[in-house]
Amino acid sequence: MGKVSTSVVKASFSKNNIPQYKLSILCGVDSLSYCVYSQTEEVLVLKKFELTAPLVLNNEAIFSTTFKDIWENDPILSYPYPTIHIAFVRPHYTIIPNKLYQAANKASYLTPLKSNAVIPELYQVNNLPTIEAKLIFSLPQSAIEFFESKYTSGTKYYNSFTSLINGIAREMRTLSDKHVWLNIHASLLQIILFDGQNLIFSNQFLFETEKDFIYYTLLVYNQFKLDPRITPIHISGQLVKESAIYNNLYRYIQHIYFTEIQTSYQLNTQLTSHPNYFFFDLLSIDQETGNK
Repeated sequence: MGKVSTSVVKASFSKNNIPQYKLSILCGVDSLSYCVYSQTEEVLVLKKFELTAPLVLNNEAIFSTTFKDIWENDPILSYPYPTIHIAFVRPHYTIIPNKLYQAANKASYLTPLKSNAVIPELYQVNNLPTIEAKLIFSLPQSAIEFFESKYTSGTKYYNSFTSLINGIAREMRTLSDKHVWLNIHASLLQIILFDGQNLIFSNQFLFETEKDFIYYTLLVYNQFKLDPRITPIHISGQLVKESAIYNNLYRYIQHIYFTEIQTSYQLNTQLTSHPNYFFFDLLSIDQETGNK
């Protein structure tokens, strides 16, 4: 079950126009959020549900029970959208350059990352066009079956790093040199390092305390010999400037910025409870993503 923490439904949203809309869903660690776009990329609906317990992808009973209540109580989610993009936070993933990728080896690319537990899985491949690579990850078959029971066609699945990498690569078009990007969930830190248009590093870390958070961030600076006085950090996700994490991070990193949302999304002042950058990963799902 989930509790609504953000809800924006513009007056211009109409169920009569569902055939012209697109739906994006982000299944997070402890939340589910979604948005509905018009044909002109205007965000008409944006909602976030805080889950009462962490999402467990590989447990069919917990997964279905967690989401069943949300779908039953939110009619906007159940409309027959022609295009549905669903992204997941936390599955194991790997990135393979296009010139090295072989479709027949999808499963073997992930073998070193996975445990010995055996559950039915389906392998997914996302395009990363900006870096000429593919991101491979797997999802429990039960998770896909849940969404297929809700939507009969038009559904594509993504790892959240697909939207993050593609979204950050767009931001890097106007930047040069090395930049560190942090996307933050309640207990999960996602870190991406770009040097111009080149992806250097991406990974995710569970953290419990602000010391954990700072450690993983500075570990990347140390590993890649980045100067904290020069290399900036860009922040998206669940972090505010008044937090202890931000204050401690600022002790080490001289340049810290919050990621700005593209004006093309046409978000308005209704999002007063959370800054727009809280939804950078959700709003990036629909942009330049693709499965092959």
